[in-house]
Amino acid sequence: MNLFRTPIFNKATGEWSRPLDKKFLRLCAVYRLMKKGVIDQARAIELIAERHAPAEMKTLRMTVELWSFK
Repeated sequence: MNLFRTPIFNKATGEWSRPLDKKFLRLCAVYRLMKKGVIDQARAIELIAERHAPAEMKTLRMTVELWSFK
């Protein structure tokens, strides 16, 4: 199973399509940048907020705090 793709049913054609889940890809990229020390916690939150809705950001802020590498 590919975690980067989410299935969506197209009623017109009766087929499933699998577009990229760009929110998940953004989280993966931000995690890797933090792990390498390229960005800090504040920049990580900025990058995630570009793709996610404000309602999702409360949980994601806590997630970034868990990612804090020292």
